Amino acid sequence: VRSAGPGGRGAALRRSARLLDELGLARATPASLMARWASAGDGTAVLGAGPRGPLAVDLTREGPHLLIEGPAGSGRTELLRSIAASLAAGGRPDRLGLLLVDGAGGERGEGLAACTELPHVTEHLVASDPVRMREFAQALGAELKRRAEILGDGHFADRRGPARDRLIGQRAPSAAES
Repeated sequence: VRSAGPGGRGAALRRSARLLDELGLARATPASLMARWASAGDGTAVLGAGPRGPLAVDLTREGPHLLIEGPAGSGRTELLRSIAASLAAGGRPDRLGLLLVDGAGGERGEGLAACTELPHVTEHLVASDPVRMREFAQALGAELKRRAEILGDGHFADRRGPARDRLIGQRAPSAAES
C-alpha cells in the first residue's frame, strides 16, 4: 500500500469499501451465492479495495498461507472477517472448510465469533481455552502424520501436479474425538 504523496506514484485509497461491492454482489442471497460458487475460483480471497478494483489473492496458486500482522487496532480482525466471508462467497461449503483460531494477545475470542455462522466454519477455537487448543494441536499433528503416510516420501510441492487431482478423504473421528 502506498499513499498518494507529493511524488504521485501511489493512487489514493477510498476511505471505505463494502465487501459485497468488491465481490460483485448486490446482496448475499442463496441464489447469488450459488451463482458465485459456480463461477468463482477456489481459494480466491478478496482482501479489500484497490485503486483499480478489488484486491485479491489466490491462495490456491499463491498460497496456501497468508500472514497478517499489525498492532492492536490496525484492522487485523476486520481483515480476517473479510477474508473468511470472501472465501465463503467463493467456495461451496462441501469444498471449503474454515477453522477459526481467535484470541491472540489475551482477547476473549469475540473477534471472529460473527464468522461462526458461515456454513464453512468447522470449528472456532479461542486461545483462552487451553484444553481445546491442546486437543486441536494433537488432532492437527495426527492429521499431518496421516497425510504424510498417504503421500509417502517426497516434498508436498512435488505432488501438486497429478496428486492434486487425487482426493484424500477425511479421517473418520475416533471415539475420543466424538
